[in-house]
This record gives sequence, structure tokens and C-alpha cells, in this order.
Amino acid sequence: MRFLKVTLLSVCFLLGWAFAQRLSFQSSGVVSFEASEADIREALDCVSCKVLEPSLSSSTISVRVQRQGSSRYTLTVRQASSWTAFRLKARYTIRPRQASLYTTDWLELSAFPQTIYSGDSPVTDVSVDYRLVLSGEEWAGDFGNQVVYSIDSSSISHMVQLSAPPVALVKVAGKSDSSLSLVFDYEGLNAIDYTTAVETGRILPFTDRTLDAVYVYTNNPAGATFRLELFVLEQAKNSEASLPQLLLFDEALTNREFRITQPTPEFQLLVSPEDFGLKVDGSELPGTYRYALRYMAIMQP
Repeated sequence: MRFLKVTLLSVCFLLGWAFAQRLSFQSSGVVSFEASEADIREALDCVSCKVLEPSLSSSTISVRVQRQGSSRYTLTVRQASSWTAFRLKARYTIRPRQASLYTTDWLELSAFPQTIYSGDSPVTDVSVDYRLVLSGEEWAGDFGNQVVYSIDSSSISHMVQLSAPPVALVKVAGKSDSSLSLVFDYEGLNAIDYTTAVETGRILPFTDRTLDAVYVYTNNPAGATFRLELFVLEQAKNSEASLPQLLLFDEALTNREFRITQPTPEFQLLVSPEDFGLKVDGSELPGTYRYALRYMAIMQP
């Protein structure tokens, strides 16, 4: 009989130790964010301005801490991976059983543990609001990371996921709200420059502009192709007369494609006004010549 009593005491001790602390989800699942092309455009135009809320299909996350005794404990949060494709923020509403409810500031989660709550309440409920700060650097596709909640050596986690569509964009920047232009004006006082260019073969630069630059962007892992198309809008009445030869990167400006083989973290420069020039040989008739350039983004499969 003495042996039986000792055994029962041992079992009771082990059970008491097992329930000294419990960290669990009251509700859990995947928290998902879905970015649209418009969201990505907005994020590129204003760094850290575009903030996404979880999609309607996302799970609600709430955590409960149960603790026996009066010893203090600290609840922390971190992202499981030090590499993540997105910036995640969280705000916590803390409901200690023996203290007043309060809400934390927004925390930007990282791989390093951050304290959510420190106290000795026997039961503490924690609800979570998540937001995702879109930067435009996110690649197209589905990306996820685990968010880990811990007390001492006890941890629980759930998945956070971002879905972003493939996007390829062209941005033409300049000093006008309407059409942007480059002007090569070699009449009047500039006529001497035209004559010199005919004699020497010198490439003529633009004389005025409202165009600043053309930029391109893609988040597609396979990259994108950017096509430039040239259209003649106006020329000298004699259709057999030579057209002034526009140059881009010192080569005749014709329909052209530029291939980017990987995502760009932001808009990158494609062409600037200084990349254009005008080549003349003296056979051009006096008058006005007008061209239009169209830039197109083509997604790679």
C-alpha cells in the first residue's frame, strides 16, 4: 500500500507541472494579403504609403496564455524566417484577467523576438490585427512566412501569405501634365549649327524638352520586354524628301525592343533625353517634322 501512495503522488506532481503554463490559439489559420496592379503602382509612387489589410477570406488570430501561480511571464512575437518577401505589422489588444484592457502600438515584425505582454495574469487573451506594407519590391507569386508566439520554451505559430500579380509598367516623366516632347529646332539662329552638322557629321542634340526620362518596372521573375514604336506624324510636303534621322543610343531610331530578364526592385531608367540625337545630311527640306514614340510593356511567359 505504501508503494501505491508514492506512485499516485508522483502522478499528481507531473500533472501539476504540465499545466503550469499553456500557450494556445483561440482562433487561428492563414492570414492572407492580395495585392493588385493598382496597389503595386501606388506603392512604387510613394514609398511605405500603401498598406494592405487582410483579405476577406483571412483567418482571425487570437492567442490565450494560461498560467498557474503568480510568477511573471513574457509573451513575444517574431517572424520565423529572417528572409521575408514583405513587411508585416501587427497591433495587439491585450486582455489580462486581472488588469485593464489595452492596445499596443503597431509593431513591425522581424526575425528578432519583440515583447507583446509581460505580467503575471493567470489568463491573458490577445487578439491581433495585421497590416502589410507594400513596397513594390515584392516579386509576383505567392509568398509566406510563419509568425511565432512564444513564452519561455513554448511556441505556437501560424502562416501569413502575400499574393502579388505579375506586373510590367512604363512611366514617362516630365515637366508637363499633357504630352511630353523633345524639340530639335535648327531654324533661325540655330541654322548655323545645322550647316555645321551637315559638314562635319556631328550629331545634333535637342534644343528644348518637357520630357525628363522613361522608366520601366517589372516584378515578373521571368522579366519583361519593353517595346518602342516610332510613328511619323508630320513631314515636308515632298514625300520623296529625306527625313531627318532620329537616333537613339547613336543608332537609327526604329521600332525597338528592350529585354529585362529579372524583376526590378523599383522603376529603372530606360532612356533619357540625352540618349536621343538628330543626324542630318543636307538633303532635308525646310519645315516641321513631327514624330510620336509609343512605349509598351510585354510580360514574359
